Amino acid sequence: MELLDHMRSTGIQPDAFSWTSLISGSVRSFEYENAFALFRQMVSMAGIRPTSATISSLLPASSNVMNLSRGKEIHCYSVAIGVVNDLYVSSSLVDMYAKCGLLSDAEKMFDDMLLRNTVSCNSMIFAYASHGQCEKAIQLYSDMKMYCAKPDYLTFTALLTACSHSGMVEFGSELFRSMQEDYAISPGWSTMLVWWIFSAGPADSGRPIVSSAGCECSRIPLCGGHCWELVDSTGKPRWRILQRGVCMNSSLGGVRFHLRCFVLKSWEMC
Repeated sequence: MELLDHMRSTGIQPDAFSWTSLISGSVRSFEYENAFALFRQMVSMAGIRPTSATISSLLPASSNVMNLSRGKEIHCYSVAIGVVNDLYVSSSLVDMYAKCGLLSDAEKMFDDMLLRNTVSCNSMIFAYASHGQCEKAIQLYSDMKMYCAKPDYLTFTALLTACSHSGMVEFGSELFRSMQEDYAISPGWSTMLVWWIFSAGPADSGRPIVSSAGCECSRIPLCGGHCWELVDSTGKPRWRILQRGVCMNSSLGGVRFHLRCFVLKSWEMC
């Protein structure tokens, strides 16, 4: 708010872009209540009409804390101001409903979209993956060509996550190969983490599991159990994960997915 006050004192009237930037910054800083407060002030006090960018920036604040009531309010508001059919707004709504546990609502939102692209398909594939619907995730991946949507590394991260829930190691291996050879996509750290832990199986302690993209994953003893340690080609540790028997949300490289583990320590990513 100090920034907005300073803008006004210098004769600059904050516009929708200014408010949207502040809302987006609050969401990215995990200050969700502040993001909602800014949105209310933008609409009721400043009288500025939100744009599709404002709505798509605010929706993750509902998704990440699974606040369904606020998510539905934003959905209704997006309908009222006529931005609900915007590609990024509708994709954010798919993500919001999926993370709040309403897969059927996410599917309906996706089916009602006038246009679909990689972002919207990824949102729905992640939704299927997080709800254990592997076959539907794979089918949507096959349908992406129909939507002229090219898979990216997030697509494959979501697919490998779905495969991990269904134990489809062979198909997951083919996906991991395809992303590199057919699409020339280098696996991101989050993608490699999903794949390494999924494909590792009951490996012996200390034995490297996968050597790919100049990195290596090993299972090492720790705290009476074991953990996974990812090391790059120079021998520098990148991630260490302590395995647990419960499923927790992890956020790695900006990608959210379910793993039976939690991050114990992370080093600077390359």
